[in-house]
Amino acid sequence: MTAITLNPGFALLLGALFALTAPQGWRGAIALAASLGALALAFTPSFGEHAAFAQIGLRVVPLRLDALSQTFGVLFALVSIMLALHGADARVRAETGALLVLAGGALSAVYAGDFLSFVAAAELSTLAAVALLLLREDWAAQETGMRLLGWQALSSILFLSGAAFSIGMTGAAEFARLSPATPGGALILLALGVKAGFPIAHVWLKEALPRASAAGGAAIAAFTTMLGVYGLARGYGGEPLLVVIGLAMAILPAIYAMAEDDLRRALAYGLVAQTGVMVAAIGVGSPLAMAAAAAHAFATTLAFVVLAMALGAVKDRTGTARASELGGLARAMPATAALASVAALSIAGAPFTAGFASLALVFDAMAQAQRPLAYYALIAAVGAAVAHTAVKIPYAAFFAPPRQRPPAPALFGAPQLAMLFAAVLIVGVGAAPAWLYAFLPPDPVRFSPYDWGRFMTHLQLGIFAALAVAAARLAKVYPVERPGDLRDLDRLIHGPLWKLVQRAAGALAAVHVLWRAGEARTADVAARFATRWTALSDRPTHRLAADAGWVLAVLAGLLALSLVTDRLG
Repeated sequence: MTAITLNPGFALLLGALFALTAPQGWRGAIALAASLGALALAFTPSFGEHAAFAQIGLRVVPLRLDALSQTFGVLFALVSIMLALHGADARVRAETGALLVLAGGALSAVYAGDFLSFVAAAELSTLAAVALLLLREDWAAQETGMRLLGWQALSSILFLSGAAFSIGMTGAAEFARLSPATPGGALILLALGVKAGFPIAHVWLKEALPRASAAGGAAIAAFTTMLGVYGLARGYGGEPLLVVIGLAMAILPAIYAMAEDDLRRALAYGLVAQTGVMVAAIGVGSPLAMAAAAAHAFATTLAFVVLAMALGAVKDRTGTARASELGGLARAMPATAALASVAALSIAGAPFTAGFASLALVFDAMAQAQRPLAYYALIAAVGAAVAHTAVKIPYAAFFAPPRQRPPAPALFGAPQLAMLFAAVLIVGVGAAPAWLYAFLPPDPVRFSPYDWGRFMTHLQLGIFAALAVAAARLAKVYPVERPGDLRDLDRLIHGPLWKLVQRAAGALAAVHVLWRAGEARTADVAARFATRWTALSDRPTHRLAADAGWVLAVLAGLLALSLVTDRLG
């Protein structure tokens, strides 16, 4: 009997084809069936490489299964189930297909064993993410989609260039451990950093998430950023540079998340900060740290998908996601408020949530690595996460004093069902983390987060962070309702820097025109000079030929005359 060796992402891509042609009432069932099929395929093959073949002289591995790919693969399959439950029947046909392609491309990429398969699947996912923004009937969202395309195109160019260097040096296309000291490794690191939201590149996420739909924002946050984290874990485990980058990602966006009025944008900053925790753990590179990075990616993604869906539901009901215009929605949207609170508790690392199970691994890995500065910096970053994500977002949206007339009470619908599914997973992982630890990379992790010391550490961290937020609010130094937009690097990139690029491009174009005109004038002068020189050179030749002709004619005449004279004589 032949074992099934299909890449699990193919189930979602096939589902996208059916969803694009099926009647509206069938789309939700097709999306759910495809997602369940992908989850089943994630557990079907044995560990190892399957269905490898040769292409352009390189070994292509469309399916490589190990602990790392299985962890991210199961996560992506679960998120695709949430998106299917969110209400595929209520979306336009193209958006449903784009969500499935986005999920299918990302899922296919985490199971790819070579550069060619990875970049092909990753870019298919990227194009679907861009399509989610271009399909919006909003010029600002479409403009954001074009900028997202530019960022991801930069990532693709960097990755392909790095892959070419790596293949040229090693002769193999296997996606394995890389070194940033080599040209190929450095370029691929930058490419994955764009997807993961490294400093400067993080602006694409804070632009895209608020402009997308509720499901689209959740999908972009889950698949695109976590695909970058997976790539870093695959190629750069134990790279010290990632510790520095991760700490910068964990701390700097927290300042913006605390002050941002748009809650969906604050959520994007919070996701960048949590991604920084994962990147720092990858940089440590010990077996426990790699397991911690994968576990934190799992727990964080579930929580942020719930919050992205909750804020999307808030915006759909009220027309805004700004803290200065919201408040008091817990009575109108009780189920959404309760489920968002569960996700917020997980981000805070509350006991019996997935966030507690993953952060316990992170803190232990940092402590064992004997990096006290990194350890205490991560403690501070997690405390800031309690303030800017776990407390601010649920409070400002659902529990703060209302600033506008609340909408009519909402019924429990498809979005709440999707959030409930995620909340059950969050609580399930927190209550019984052994099932998640069992398949974390690099080996099954035997770890118990619920000893008294770890329990008290997390409890104290959460309590003191919440008290700090309350004290800051009472002192009126940390208002969550201040209106306005913050200035980030995107203002520089899309403003003066973009104008500078345009002017530089205009100057280069002018130089190119002048160069071409100079080339034409030079060629014309050279042609005229060559023609005149040839003409002058040919004149003596013509005279010599004419004179030689006369001489030959006279000699011929004399010869003929001598012959005639001989005959007559």
